[in-house]
Amino acid sequence: MIRLVRVSLGYNGRPILREIDLEIGRGITLVMGENGSGKTTLCKALSGLLPPLSGRILVRGRDIYREDVEKPVYIHDKPVILRRSVYENIAYGLRIRGESLERAVEIARIFGLEDILEEPAENLSAGYQKLVSILRGLAVEPEILVLDEPLNHLDRRYREKLLNHLRENYREKTLIIASHREEIRRIADTTLEIIDGKIK
Repeated sequence: MIRLVRVSLGYNGRPILREIDLEIGRGITLVMGENGSGKTTLCKALSGLLPPLSGRILVRGRDIYREDVEKPVYIHDKPVILRRSVYENIAYGLRIRGESLERAVEIARIFGLEDILEEPAENLSAGYQKLVSILRGLAVEPEILVLDEPLNHLDRRYREKLLNHLRENYREKTLIIASHREEIRRIADTTLEIIDGKIK
């Protein structure tokens, strides 16, 4: 599904990750590493947001930076919240894709947010804002989803709900989770680790 060919990643010409050769297929892949190791850099590159310094990133055999290919959906660690209702935030991706908005209500109900759909999202706590941003990505049911530290700011109840949902729904799709949290290992099919600029 995703292939990295001799990829180096970094900023201002300075590499953080070097000469990566990697294939990521269906299932749940956990990428672990210390803070500053390059997890977010990798997430951005896989999602078409950070061109590699060298090498190629292929999605379904096509170069994500040189060819017309549907990019993976990326949910950043820091939630992006629109100044709209919870419902409009969750439905945003569906709306711009021209898809049915019913899925927004469905995914909100799964996570127990149906009673706050009309509330302004910017008034929510950090944990709820994080959850809303994740549900926006889940609502469009992408074939490839990239999550950067998805459990940050979530309480134990929602961490469990999210991990269970991902385990049940992403075995046949491609899910990449970048995190330092050991609890994610229990749902991962593959675990990679970034050490000294290399993925092992």
